[in-house]
Amino acid sequence: MKRSKLWNHGAIALAVIPLAFLAVGCGQKAARTSSGTETAGQQAVAASASGPFVPPFGASEAKPVSGSEQVAAVANDSLPPDVDATVTDSLATPGTIIEVTAKGSPDVEEVQLSDGLGKPQRFAYDPGSDLWRASYRVPMKASERVGLSVTARSHIGRWRRVWVFVDVPREPAKVAGPVVEEK
Repeated sequence: MKRSKLWNHGAIALAVIPLAFLAVGCGQKAARTSSGTETAGQQAVAASASGPFVPPFGASEAKPVSGSEQVAAVANDSLPPDVDATVTDSLATPGTIIEVTAKGSPDVEEVQLSDGLGKPQRFAYDPGSDLWRASYRVPMKASERVGLSVTARSHIGRWRRVWVFVDVPREPAKVAGPVVEEK
């Protein structure tokens, strides 16, 4: 008898807890939407009183702008670097070495290659061609497709990752059967 009462109290407590979280979550959403519903007059007064918007970025080259350009103002430091990567051969056999090249924006300071199996490997910068280069050996036990991530990092820690894929065709299995010699 005690077990069934304990079970009833536990079931009630388990039903009340999710309802409490649901009620708290809906209340926060209502508070956010009600504070965000200002009239057009209130918005105009706030915009005219605040002046031009200047983002609070320390080392950026942000300039105050006016009008519709104000929305598009973004500090240079807030953007991640850009990178594009390619492989010399998109079709490789296990054990072969392929070259991965990456072209990065001027703010790229480091580029790394990773296949998720071993340690990430750094690219070497070639100033003559303005490319980052790395060599990669296709694993002997590679699946049909190997995914390589190329990650570029800037001096402030921003990063961007792109993926390149190498297809690894499987040779048909050689069937070892009885050898029949004929004379």
